Amino acid sequence: MAGMGAGIVAGAAGCTGGNGGGSNNNGGGETTTSSGGGEATTTTTSSGSNEPITVGILAPLNYQQGKDIRDGARLAVEHINADGGVNGRQLETVLKDYKGDPSKAKQRHRELILQDNADVTTGIFGGAAMLNILDNLAQLKKIHFTNGAATNELEPKIRNNYEKYKYHFRTVQDSIGGAENRLAFMKDQFGGSTVGILYEDYKWTKPFEDVWGNSDAFDIAYQTRFSGKTEDFSPFYDKMENMGVEHCFVAMAFVGTNALTQWARQERSFTFGGNHNFMQSSDYWKKTDGLTQYGWTNTAYLPGVYFNDASKRFLTDFQSSYNRLPTYTGGTSYEAVHVWSEAVKAAGTMDEEEVIPQLEQQSVPSAFGDIGFYPKGHDKVHDLVYEKGKTWDLMLQWQKADNPSDDLWPGDGKQACVFYEPNTNAEFQTPAWI
Repeated sequence: MAGMGAGIVAGAAGCTGGNGGGSNNNGGGETTTSSGGGEATTTTTSSGSNEPITVGILAPLNYQQGKDIRDGARLAVEHINADGGVNGRQLETVLKDYKGDPSKAKQRHRELILQDNADVTTGIFGGAAMLNILDNLAQLKKIHFTNGAATNELEPKIRNNYEKYKYHFRTVQDSIGGAENRLAFMKDQFGGSTVGILYEDYKWTKPFEDVWGNSDAFDIAYQTRFSGKTEDFSPFYDKMENMGVEHCFVAMAFVGTNALTQWARQERSFTFGGNHNFMQSSDYWKKTDGLTQYGWTNTAYLPGVYFNDASKRFLTDFQSSYNRLPTYTGGTSYEAVHVWSEAVKAAGTMDEEEVIPQLEQQSVPSAFGDIGFYPKGHDKVHDLVYEKGKTWDLMLQWQKADNPSDDLWPGDGKQACVFYEPNTNAEFQTPAWI
């Protein structure tokens, strides 16, 4: 799921570097690694421990979501170390950039375990990359937390061969859960209206097509899948207008900016929103010159909307450390390190055979709610328990800001929460030209 590049201000989590091969500790509690070609860097917050616990991070840094995987994990390590570490030991992080290439993801994951001696790994953005490393987990027998792959192809593999694949956990909802969450808002806001639906043609959107496309809450006048290489969305919009569509729902993650900016520039006669990952970026108003106004999408968290003390600490410290707000992968990566450390503390060991049962039974307050996983025997084994009251996405709409705040959202816009009581803080706005 694509994002847009952004600069990062290095936080207290450590430093980056490394241009050699293998791993080196320079005596100052900092580790640097490289796998050649500048594709691996390391950050560490280890201090005062001769045997730090190593958290391996696997992220595509050419996507904003990949940068947020990196920074969310680093922030979690910083927090955990500041709170005394895990069972008397500090944590360090090792980062591998797989550049969005599923085949590189598999190799970089092996390097994390076999060369860098990672005790646990977190990361992955995109279902193909996650499916590509699943057999690594079975062979290497190290726990991995997926942060940004919603594919529903994972569950049956783990369910049908639990002992082989039990090392996989997912801190982000699967596509079915995501589709149902967005549908709850769509029914509440647009029920009974005439709609058109656009799905980018990747596997992750198939459950969205099943859930949205079969809903009887709307008159679905038009729906289609489109190539990820599509640049001109005007033909789709022409058809929708001819069919009297009032609202356009989209399932977009790897693409989306052209679809949104063309809709706004052309002042189409329907609203626009759904699952649109680019819109989650806090600088999207500036990136689109304000054309994101009135667009809406899901988000895991918004400033001022805190589910618990842990979510407030995460969001405020992320912004302070990195000078931006995170996309959803910042939180799912943070949660992965956090919930694993809690399980290790409770088990008193890092032995996977004891940590896995603890992960299956615990519920931990974290960045966007109480984090738990479905246990052995459940259809969604080791998936995030994603439901209202535990973890459940908010809905944001980009709106004109009365008092612009460049500290939160560069430009004149803001991300307003338009759904999920009691956190709703704004009314949904229909575009002024409609």
